[in-house]
Amino acid sequence: MTEADKELEANITNDGTDPQLYELGYHFLPTLTEESLPEEVGKLKDFVEKRKGMVVSDQMPRPITLAYSIPKMIEEKRKYFDTALFGWIKFKMPSIDAVALEKELRHNKNILRFILIKTTEEKAVPLKKMIFLKDKRPIRTKKPSEKKKEPEKVLSEAELDKTIEELMVE
Repeated sequence: MTEADKELEANITNDGTDPQLYELGYHFLPTLTEESLPEEVGKLKDFVEKRKGMVVSDQMPRPITLAYSIPKMIEEKRKYFDTALFGWIKFKMPSIDAVALEKELRHNKNILRFILIKTTEEKAVPLKKMIFLKDKRPIRTKKPSEKKKEPEKVLSEAELDKTIEELMVE
């Protein structure tokens, strides 16, 4: 028994028969053909249903570019993959059967990598309405404090000449 198997069995809740909600994210090899893809996904769903599980939701795999190359031993040769077919399945299953599913996934030659996590029920989150510029309410800004305007002083020619002379002396 490997360390991963021991860890999985340690995470079994209660007696292992209570159904838990799980999510499986997987990358299929990009070498799978479009014709064989539904068959491979069907195998995963069938395994869940055979083990007293119930598929809640899923997404068919679609091509993605990986952030880094992932190696996989194929026919005793290490091959690197930069793309994969990513899909996911959310299902309810007893935790003891999830251990068996994990072992099955490790031996599937068409899976590049996967993650199986125990999750919780999600409440439906209402979508936020997008606000476009034309729909936007006007933004309230502080009005600049209006200065009290003092009446302008009108200088006579004599006063103006006197002010100019004072400035020139300085």
